[in-house]
Order: sequence, then C-alpha cells, then structure tokens
Amino acid sequence: MSKIAGLSLVALALAGAAANGQVVNWSEGAVDAGDLIGTQQTPGPAGFAIATISGSISSSTDVDCYSIFLPDPPAFVATTDNGLGTLGDTQLFLFRKFDARGIIMNDDSPIGTTLRSRLTGVAGPDPDDLGVVPAPDEYAICISGYNRDPVSPAGNIWAAGSVAPHGFRWENAPVGAFAGPGAPGPLTGWTGTSGTGTYTIDLTGVVTKPEPCTMALMGVGALLALRRRR
Repeated sequence: MSKIAGLSLVALALAGAAANGQVVNWSEGAVDAGDLIGTQQTPGPAGFAIATISGSISSSTDVDCYSIFLPDPPAFVATTDNGLGTLGDTQLFLFRKFDARGIIMNDDSPIGTTLRSRLTGVAGPDPDDLGVVPAPDEYAICISGYNRDPVSPAGNIWAAGSVAPHGFRWENAPVGAFAGPGAPGPLTGWTGTSGTGTYTIDLTGVVTKPEPCTMALMGVGALLALRRRR
C-alpha cells in the first residue's frame, strides 16, 4: 500500500464519519485551553468531524490552542468571520503538532472588511495569509486576540513581510533566511497583549484525532512510500 493510498483510505473513513452525522461542536469549557502544543486541548471523541470550536480569551495574555486532524488539506477552512462571539479582532495560527513549527496564520480575513480571521489549506490572496498546509496530519490550531503573537526560540515574532530580526515566518516563506517550514524555529511562547472576549471558530475539513488503527494505517503507508524511494 502506498502512502497516498493509505491517506486516501483515512480520508474516506473520516468523510464517512461526517456523513453519518458524527459531528463535534467543541467547547473549551471550564478548563482553559493551553497556549502551547504540550498544553493544548484535544477535542473528542476520536474520528468525528469538528464543526465548531468555541471558547474565550479571558485575559490580555490568553491564547487557546486545540489539537485537530486534517485528512484533506485543500478542503481545510477555519474562520471566526461569522459574527459570533465578542472577540472582534482575532488571529488564527496553525502549527505542526509533532514539532510545533508554524504552518499558516491570518490576522484579518482576506475576503472581507472584518478584523476577524480566516485560514485555508491553500495559498490565499492576502499577503498576511502566509503558507499552505503540506500534508494530512495532526496540527494545532491556536487563536489569540490582536496583537498577541507567537515567539520562536530566537525570540522572533511573526510580522507580515518580515525580515531579520523579526522572523516567525511560515511554511511558504519564499526566499531568504526565513524560508522553509516554520523557519526559524518552533513555537515556544507568546508576546504582546490583546483584547478579551468569546469566539467561535467555524471549521471545514477538520476532524478529531483518528483512532489508533487509522493512525497506524497512515504510518504503514508512509513507511512503504519511503522504502520505494530508496
């Protein structure tokens, strides 16, 4: 079985779960979602489509992160541009779960005049919509209010069109020292302050972490694909 075939079976299984009405509307609840990969919340149960994630930014330094799975990256959409919640100026960030490197981010939605955010799995028209989702995998989606921004080990924060020394650049940074996946390093913290309020993230193409057998299928496909390249 090739990696592509394995991932196709995963996508079909997860699509079937959504078609059967296995949908989660996740709430942060009374326990605050953490702001790092190690402290994020993990919506459940396993293998269900996630329609929404709701919560609150309760302080000027609060950031909420959630574990999600993207079976078909081009189908991925996450947006707070829905009129829901009281947090009027949001920021959305996507990180690879296994190494916490930045993939994509958005501050102001590129399809309207709102200060709310929108992420997609493909390159967007907005120069601040930096990055594409490279492959089906587990990711962390994080939400903050403007202007609470991620920090890398070098102390660099994200800035649109940034060059050194400001350089938390994302997956498709085109050239230079900050080109490449998540350059210059993984998420280690946050800086700046923001407003507070509630939010609802509308999600498309997102599921909870699959059952272990489904993850194992992906692993087998990846190993076989690696052997064929040798």
